[in-house]
Amino acid sequence: MKDAVKIRTKVTAQLIDKRTGKTVQESVSRNLITDVGENMLAYWTKGDMSTKGYIAYMSLSDESSAAGETETTESGSNTGPRKAVTTSISGSVITITAEWATAEANYTIRRAYLFTAASGGYLFATTAFASSFTKTSDYTFKIEWQITYS
Repeated sequence: MKDAVKIRTKVTAQLIDKRTGKTVQESVSRNLITDVGENMLAYWTKGDMSTKGYIAYMSLSDESSAAGETETTESGSNTGPRKAVTTSISGSVITITAEWATAEANYTIRRAYLFTAASGGYLFATTAFASSFTKTSDYTFKIEWQITYS
């Protein structure tokens, strides 16, 4: 019998050339589930999706500091825009995906976030990329956030 559920994450971010469709930069990182996110997991396990909501949006920022468990929203000089996510489940793996078009998030991207709402809402998790991305209108940006329960 297993005593504990393990949560593994993999966040893959890609800067994609709009002309060629090729990935010009990629970063793979893990996330940090915030204190609020841990509370959300407890409500979800109870079957309560209304108290704290569920992950429906992803955001970005140029914040250079490390991710912290007590965070509640984006930080940095440039943030967002928040994008509605596409979510799929296969077995015990949840995949959450968002994409930013050429005219969006044109700044140095260093962090990503998972939220319950288009504004405000609850911050479930965040990640800091090992290398920043310099996004301009020459590129689109895509994140695939995988959460595996085992």
